[in-house]
Amino acid sequence: MALAGPDRELDSDHVLSYTQDGSTLVCVRREVIPVTVVKLSNKGQLVIPSEIRDKYNLSKGDRFLVRDIGGKIVLEPLPRHPLLELRGAFKSRASAVDLLLREREEDRIREDGKHSW
Repeated sequence: MALAGPDRELDSDHVLSYTQDGSTLVCVRREVIPVTVVKLSNKGQLVIPSEIRDKYNLSKGDRFLVRDIGGKIVLEPLPRHPLLELRGAFKSRASAVDLLLREREEDRIREDGKHSW
């Protein structure tokens, strides 16, 4: 991987380098770690690269804890609540009132059948 631009020292342990194909590398204590540069939109939004979304099983609607730690912005995915995952799974086409009226009608028919004299 050939470097295209000058290295930029971020601190004593980190060096930022750019490759000819436009990707970015961060060298940490002589270990090369590929990173992706993202751009903040005018609405304040960032796009998390698909490789990271896939790796951490992130999807639309996931929530994150955003922290400022020593001048670095850290995004930490919040765990999904297992009951919220079931939202809508048992949704019925009939309203609750319709279901109750149907159940009462079935009870009435059953009770009338017991008392046929």
